[in-house]
Amino acid sequence: MKKEWFGLGRSSSVVQLKWVFACVLIVSMLVPVQMYAAYRLVTQNYTSDINVFYRASALHTNLGQCDEAMASYLRSGNRASLARHNEGIAEFKQNLEQLAPYCTSAQELSLLRSIKDAFYSYQSRCNFAAFSLAENEAARGYESLRDAQTISEYLGGYCSALLDAHIAGCYHRSAVLTRVLKVTLAVQCAALLLLGGLVAIGIYSLVGNLDHPLARLYEVCLEVAQGNYGVAVPEAGGDSTMLLLARTFNTMTGSIRRMVSDLEEKKNIETQLLNEQLKSVQYEKLLEQAHFLALQTQTNPHFLFNTLNAISRTVTLGRGEEAVGMIGSLAQLLRYNLQDATTPATLAEEMSMVAEYLKIQQCRFPDRFRVVLDYSEPDARRVYLPRFTLQPIVENAVLHGLEPKLGPGLLQVTVCRLPDGWHEVRIRDDGPGMAEETLRRLTSGQDAGTVGQVNAIGVFNTRRRLEIFTQCRDVFLIESRPGEGTLVRLRIPPGQPELLPPGKNREDHHV
Repeated sequence: MKKEWFGLGRSSSVVQLKWVFACVLIVSMLVPVQMYAAYRLVTQNYTSDINVFYRASALHTNLGQCDEAMASYLRSGNRASLARHNEGIAEFKQNLEQLAPYCTSAQELSLLRSIKDAFYSYQSRCNFAAFSLAENEAARGYESLRDAQTISEYLGGYCSALLDAHIAGCYHRSAVLTRVLKVTLAVQCAALLLLGGLVAIGIYSLVGNLDHPLARLYEVCLEVAQGNYGVAVPEAGGDSTMLLLARTFNTMTGSIRRMVSDLEEKKNIETQLLNEQLKSVQYEKLLEQAHFLALQTQTNPHFLFNTLNAISRTVTLGRGEEAVGMIGSLAQLLRYNLQDATTPATLAEEMSMVAEYLKIQQCRFPDRFRVVLDYSEPDARRVYLPRFTLQPIVENAVLHGLEPKLGPGLLQVTVCRLPDGWHEVRIRDDGPGMAEETLRRLTSGQDAGTVGQVNAIGVFNTRRRLEIFTQCRDVFLIESRPGEGTLVRLRIPPGQPELLPPGKNREDHHV
């Protein structure tokens, strides 16, 4: 198998999008991490520089406070001045200790040691001056004060030199930081370019794997809608989802070709039977059975053509997933219809096909109507009726009852068991309803055509098939009034009935 996308083999568009999203997520996480690291570096350097400038300035302030307080003490002998001097000494020591962690270069460490040594000498001379004043030796005290002030000037020079040395280091660190920021900016630009490249690759992959196959599928759908069932969608290459869609579509067109061939064959058989003279009751029964089969197969082309047009429009609008769902539902209906037409269907099967049909219609008319299906599946499995009996009635309710309605509509399909064992299927819509004349023509068959016409599709068709199947006349009832919607009631006998010869009907079943 050909390898694509990081050696993982042929991937669908969803898998490719997941890989693109993962790469975008990783790049999006790396860029903020790098920016945070650069921010931390800038913040740490800024904090270090501010602390050094503040502590170095504080040393100058402390020395001035100590000199002034000691001179005041020697002049006045006020012990408050001596306390202020001692306070300045303590603050000087504290600032000196807090400054030590930020002095990292050899020059800064050497100046820091010189400040410490000079400060010890300064403190010693100040203490001796205070002691001399206490011993009434003021001359010696002033001499010690002058020595302390001289040392204070040296200390001030050392502090200024320390500040100058740190400023020089700041220039160096600033240059290094500038280079780091430039590298960070380059990395971010590269990450953005990589991100843009990944997005471009993802878009190109989607266009290549989805857009072109969908365009081809759209063209083939148009040809099928025009009656050309010999076309097929290429199944080689492309996205796995599109391959599945192409196979499903080709299977559907093959089923349609077989169905059309069977329909033509059955039509020919029906024409031959109608042109011959019926010579016996058994021959009449065979003719009626052929008529029944022909009526049953007429429903399919009408519905298929409508559905293919809907799929074509859905693909045109770019709703590929909905088109796949509609094709899947149509495939279910085709598989159901390709079963033996002489075998009756259970009511549960018919309700299941109604659900598939309504899925297709709700894709065609989203948010236009709501569906309620209410029936007991175990009971429905024991009730039989002709295949494709319910779908034409439901289709009529959707197209002529709910579609013309301005607002959202409601379609209810309910199955209930009657006291005499029969089952009744009620199909109700809240559409505009029908006038009395329209209802009369519909129930009398004036709008349905004759048996020999292949396009005789509608309510009369379904009604006639059900009457032939049950051999009863009152199994199909329609109630409708303008503005009040339409109710169709189908009455189905229990068990599995068989076709009977003409003239031998079941007992009339009355409401």
